Amino acid sequence: MASASDRVYFPSLGACLKGEHTLLSWKLVASALSDASSDRLTSAELVRFLRDPYVQQCFSDPAAVFGKPDAQTKSAFETKTAAINVTPTANEKYDIKAIKDDAQWLSKNAKISEVAALRIVAIEFQSRAQSHLCGPLSTQDVANLKDAVGVNGAQATNFLASINMSNTMDAEAIWAAFEKEEGRRQRLLATYFSERRYFMMSAEYAFAFMVNGSSLQAKSRPDSRVAESRESLSEAILGTKDSSAISSEKLEKVISTYLAQLPGCIDLSEAGIQAAVEDTQLVTDDLELDWLRTTLTETVHTMSLIFQLLDTSELFASAEIVSQWFRLIDKYGFMDRLQSPHERIAELVQPIKSLVCVISMKLLNLNRAIPYLDRDIDLLAKEDTYLASADILKEIHDTIMGAANQNLITASPVIFSWTLILHRMYVSYQERAERRDIAQNRQAQEGFEREIQGQSGPVGRRLSAGSIVSLESQSYDLFLTDSSMQQDVQVVEQLAMEVTAGGRVYDIMADMAQTLGQTPDACFRASVGSRMRLVFLELLKASYPIVGYLPEPVSTLLPVLSGGQQYWDITHDGTADSSQDIITLALRDETFLEFYLLQALNRYPYEFLPFISLCRILLTSQSTNDATEVVLRALLKTPTLTFVLPDGFQGYEDVEGP
Repeated sequence: MASASDRVYFPSLGACLKGEHTLLSWKLVASALSDASSDRLTSAELVRFLRDPYVQQCFSDPAAVFGKPDAQTKSAFETKTAAINVTPTANEKYDIKAIKDDAQWLSKNAKISEVAALRIVAIEFQSRAQSHLCGPLSTQDVANLKDAVGVNGAQATNFLASINMSNTMDAEAIWAAFEKEEGRRQRLLATYFSERRYFMMSAEYAFAFMVNGSSLQAKSRPDSRVAESRESLSEAILGTKDSSAISSEKLEKVISTYLAQLPGCIDLSEAGIQAAVEDTQLVTDDLELDWLRTTLTETVHTMSLIFQLLDTSELFASAEIVSQWFRLIDKYGFMDRLQSPHERIAELVQPIKSLVCVISMKLLNLNRAIPYLDRDIDLLAKEDTYLASADILKEIHDTIMGAANQNLITASPVIFSWTLILHRMYVSYQERAERRDIAQNRQAQEGFEREIQGQSGPVGRRLSAGSIVSLESQSYDLFLTDSSMQQDVQVVEQLAMEVTAGGRVYDIMADMAQTLGQTPDACFRASVGSRMRLVFLELLKASYPIVGYLPEPVSTLLPVLSGGQQYWDITHDGTADSSQDIITLALRDETFLEFYLLQALNRYPYEFLPFISLCRILLTSQSTNDATEVVLRALLKTPTLTFVLPDGFQGYEDVEGP
């Protein structure tokens, strides 16, 4: 990262300390990038920041943002502090010696470069007034509040009861504690943790901004400055201004880079704050929780970024990316054992598990794998697939079998997806074996007939039995043979039965889908959650020819489509455009309409709720015209909205199967 100047990323230290220049923290940048209105993206300072080559290199090389100290960073630190290396006067608001000492202390304790530490010190310095105002109330503050709300009345009593007045201190004592070195350095650690979290959030939103273009900014007013910032980022990092022309090689390079970040985040979360801070005397319970929240938040944003980049293409991800991911989740057990030690961390556990599941399914790519195995589609010229490598197939199989043997709940949808792929491999192998046998028998018969007839002389070129076998073989045959599944699919059937027993896999998908919508419990913004639920919908469609129309998949389909949104829920306006809306995509999907909507219609009104519920959910589509047309066409086919029960009716039971 030394090739680009950091004058925009980290302006003159003296100007920052004197208040002449406001240093843009990653928290401010993340807030602007996540603003759906795009208003803050038009800020001159932010536009300058996002177009800066050094900032763009930060997104390309995230490990260097808080990199390790070395001789080069030490030299840069001395250069930045030398210009203001003067003795402070009584009127100065800062002490350069204290600034340098704090930066060197943070660099040593957090094991980050001196320049990164100095930037954090400058951010903390500029935000001290805000930190003090957000601190504990003083005795004088409480007295003023009492005077303001009065001492009588239920409202005053309830308000004062929410304030812990027993631990209040005098304003002077609070200020003295605030100014102490111990308090200052605790704030430095908190600022460092915050910057780590918000950098990864900025990276996620920046890449979403690049690959999705204007669709990320819901109902925003077109602005040339926003478009130019996106084009500058995209050209510098992904090699093109056009989001539709990004090469798979560039995307996979970024995915691999951020995949390499994940083990560090997960290891740090397991190791605790002791792995990040040497001076444990300053560590409090709040700081310890803050560190755990930081590492898990980094994990969420990194995985979300990876999913969104994978989701830009319907093609297979490269075999190396697939291998890298499955090695990772094998090492950490699909993150299934992740638990929350505190309610402040609980909200991060489910998003991580959902992302692990969805990314794994996205890499298996049922939507393309099954047609490829059925020989309905061919690979593109440069398309690489894990199905062509026996070693990677074995790696995936061992990881998934290990998850099944350990009963890892999070992996259930992935296990089910894998059984469908294994089943198609087996069917393809058997069909080709049968065709080979027929061809070999026919060839032998023709040879026998020629011998009987005494045929002599030259004959046309014929394929030998060995040539027939070689022409019909597929890349995954070796994997099936090594796994002893070329003749016996019992292992696959047993695996599928275990994961679907009692509707377990469907319950897990339904639970995950409930947090991937626009409800108050939603873990992601609407567009990302919608695309994640689309992965579950692909599994429901792929499994339909084997499972059929049963209560379990149908009951899962409803939350997958709705994201847990109920009729009376008040939500925002939804995703930015119809290309990211699962319901709009489902309405245009003939397979979904045939497998589920048509089946529900055929059973209506005797099975009342599935059809009515599907109609209600489909009418929430971003594409009102598509939804109205499909639902009205279905409703017009229903002769009645009710039905007459026979005189002797006592009750009825649902019959399984279509």
